[in-house]
Order: sequence, then structure tokens, then C-alpha cells
Amino acid sequence: MKISRPAITKLSEMICGNEAFNHFSYRSSSQLTKFFIDNDLDFVHDGSTRHSWVQDVLNKLNEQSSEIENLPNRDLIKVIISLVNPDYYLFDEKLDHKKAVEDVNKALKSSKIILKEKADGQYLLTHTTEPFGFAQDKPSGSRIRRLAKR
Repeated sequence: MKISRPAITKLSEMICGNEAFNHFSYRSSSQLTKFFIDNDLDFVHDGSTRHSWVQDVLNKLNEQSSEIENLPNRDLIKVIISLVNPDYYLFDEKLDHKKAVEDVNKALKSSKIILKEKADGQYLLTHTTEPFGFAQDKPSGSRIRRLAKR
């Protein structure tokens, strides 16, 4: 599955830590390269505009085929999960991990995927078949989001 173009644009701004998303880490050219290398992706910033370069990288990742139904490919999943890794938010008072997770989920909502927190505080990416609501688990263990019926 592919993530929507607007979501890719917002995710690239978040990865850069652009002004609208200053609760994410600001990443310079070398820090952007390190971010992708840390995710086992061989992308080296070429000196172009940070946001445009990251958007191009995300578009390349988004074009790759996925082995997992209803989710993007593994490399793009790694990047998204890394973006909200709690370790990036330690020791910097201006960063806001909770807001970062909320913003990533807002960006991904139109692609029907969301981040869910695991028991260890890390995150996983899951597919949702309906708009945001209260989380429920299917007996099979796969997770979906459903609106609570009133």
C-alpha cells in the first residue's frame, strides 16, 4: 500500500523538524543522513533543500512494494516508527513526544494507518479499517480501530 502524498509531505517536515513541527528534533543535513543510516537505509543528503530531499527519499520508499497487506513497505515503516522513538525525545525540554505521536497519526489517518503504543513504550504501525475511535482487539490478535456504537 502507498501512503498519501499529503502524508508524505507532512512526514518529511516532521523528520526535518521544520518550524511547524518544532516539537520534533531539528535535523541538519548530516543529521538527516544519520537518521536514514540509523534505519539501515543508504541515503546521503546531497546538499539540496532538506525538506525536498527528505520528501524525495520518502517518495522512493513509498514506491517500493510491500510484503504486508494494508501497510507500506518495511523500510517506510521503520522510518515512521523511528520518527516517534522515545529515545529521540530524552533530555530536550522543547521536544514533545506525545504531540509528535499525535501529529504522525493525524498525517497517516487518510492512509488508514496509525501508530499504536506497545507495552514497552515503543510503537508499531497498524492498519485501520474505519475512522479513529476506541481501539478494540479482534480475537485473532490483529488490531483495528472502530468507532464505539452509542
